[in-house]
Amino acid sequence: MSDPPDRSGRGGAGEVHADRKRSDQASPASGAADWARVRLIVAGRVQGVCYRAAAADQARALALGGWARNLADGTVEIVAEGRRVGLAQFAAWARHGPPHARVDHVSEERGEFADEFREFKVR
Repeated sequence: MSDPPDRSGRGGAGEVHADRKRSDQASPASGAADWARVRLIVAGRVQGVCYRAAAADQARALALGGWARNLADGTVEIVAEGRRVGLAQFAAWARHGPPHARVDHVSEERGEFADEFREFKVR
């Protein structure tokens, strides 16, 4: 089975690596119910403690695509797509984060898989 086609028109070495991570998984077309999207807003001491970098490492380890960014109110916003099992593991990780973070609250919004991302980025 193959990965979904790259409809973004983007290319590059980073994406080859991300595509390789996803290539050992079934494609969304083969089991659409297994794929989803999640948006997390993480509150607490989550800026200035490498939360986004650690989130990116965790997401990449779980073969998720998406991004993490700081928001002006001191929270971190994360959007990720991938297999539901990986998203569940990622959301569980987000509730405690890296060692120097203090997570007070995580709001979680689930959505449909859109095949928007080929890698996970820190913004």
